[in-house]
Amino acid sequence: MKTEITKRLYNEITRIAARAAASVGVCAIHLESEVRILFNADRSFPLASTYKIPIAMRLLMLAEQGQCSLEQMIEITTEDLSPGSGAIKDLFAIPGVQLSVQNLLGLAIRFSDNTASDIVLRLAGGGHEVTKMLSERGINEIRVDRPARQIICDFYGFGDLSSEQSWSLLRFRTRLKESTPEQRTAGIEAFRNDPRDRGTPAALASVVARLQKGEFLSPKYSDLLLNLMRRCRTGPGRLKGQLPAGTIVAHKTGSLEGLVANDAGIIELPDNRGRVAIAALAESIETPTSDLELTIARIARSIYDAFLFATD
Repeated sequence: MKTEITKRLYNEITRIAARAAASVGVCAIHLESEVRILFNADRSFPLASTYKIPIAMRLLMLAEQGQCSLEQMIEITTEDLSPGSGAIKDLFAIPGVQLSVQNLLGLAIRFSDNTASDIVLRLAGGGHEVTKMLSERGINEIRVDRPARQIICDFYGFGDLSSEQSWSLLRFRTRLKESTPEQRTAGIEAFRNDPRDRGTPAALASVVARLQKGEFLSPKYSDLLLNLMRRCRTGPGRLKGQLPAGTIVAHKTGSLEGLVANDAGIIELPDNRGRVAIAALAESIETPTSDLELTIARIARSIYDAFLFATD
């Protein structure tokens, strides 16, 4: 029966991915049976904001070890403000605001706030510490290298703006406004060949599966992160897009407009059918983001149905 499920799903995912005109990678793991669905699962993709899952895990490990307090208040300065997703850069642009580490973590996971995520990454010791944490636990196919600010600057070809000494959100916005389509295209092409902050669907699915199983963190901190992921407000049209109303999904999306649409998390099946860890990553410079999201939604639904209605 396992072979039948995997073969049927592989064929269905192949059909769905072919309609998207995009590079698509999927890994799904039914946690109770260990049945795995693999489709380009060992291909490397830009992780975008899905990399905030291991960043959050590293910070929570430090909290668990008593090296970081989630109640600590962090002042948000103008130098901390990062472009892209999130509300901090717009709501708290005036100096003097302080947020707790736990609030920053919540903003990074639930709303994919890049300012919050970059501060969390700094508190976690930087990308090399996150990558080291994963490697020490046998996950070598995920790299965390840069804060979101630098990823976005490199994506647009503005790498010179991202250093601590020269950073200004206003300067970034001015450069973006003045950039030409040709310059943006060149930046994206260079970004696609950059090995940093990339990972495979198989590795990312393993991370969320092991998080759910409590292999990284104690129950207290595992539950904290999974509860934040269940309340994720981004990407409603991705993993959750075609699932039945009320389906519980703990997930984290990742996006780079014009190139990447990702989602990774845990889908809970009804009727005691178990849970599915899934990572679905899609990359294309030609396919609209909405179409990539629809591809992920269709794949998630096909996986949901296959495990829900599988014969024991």
